[in-house]
Amino acid sequence: MESNVLIKQEMLVATSLPWWVLHTKANHEETVRVQLAQKEYICYLPKYRRLSKRKDRTLFLSSVLFPGYVFVQTILSKEDKISLLRCIGVSHILGIQNKPVPVREQEIENVKLMLSTERMIEPLEIFPKGKDVIVIDGPLTGVVGRIFERKNSRFLVCQIELLGRSVMTELQEDLVRPL
Repeated sequence: MESNVLIKQEMLVATSLPWWVLHTKANHEETVRVQLAQKEYICYLPKYRRLSKRKDRTLFLSSVLFPGYVFVQTILSKEDKISLLRCIGVSHILGIQNKPVPVREQEIENVKLMLSTERMIEPLEIFPKGKDVIVIDGPLTGVVGRIFERKNSRFLVCQIELLGRSVMTELQEDLVRPL
C-alpha cells in the first residue's frame, strides 16, 4: 500500500514539471533519448507510423515526428542545463533570446493523445487557418486544436508553438466544441 502512494507521489511530481525542448544534431534524436534515459530524465521522443511504398510492397515505418527535437521534463536547474547540454548530439535548449522556454503541457498532451490512437498522423510545418476547438467525444477527447477541411475531409491540427510545427490527423466520428 505504501509503495503505491510513493508511486502516485512520484507521478504527481513528474507531471508538474515543465517540458523543455532539446534541439539535436541531424539524426541524433534516439542517441539523445537514450542518454537522457540513462541520466534518469523523463524524456519524450514522439514517433509516428508512416506509409512507405516500395516497388514490390508497402510498409509502415516508424519515424520521428519532430526531426531534430527531443522533449525533456525537468526543473532545469543550472546543473540540469549543464547535464543536458553535455549529451552527445544536443546543440541547445529551445527558447527565446537565448533563454530556455518551456512547452505548454497541453501541447505535449495533445501530441500524446493523437499518437495513442490508431489513426494516421502527419507532421506539418504550418498551422493552417481554421476554427479552434476541443474534442469532447471519441478517442481524441480532450485534444485542443484547429479544424480545417481539405478534399471533403475534416482534419484536426495541433501545434507545438515553440517548434513552429504541427501534427495533423483526420477527424472521423469525433465530436468537437468551439473554444
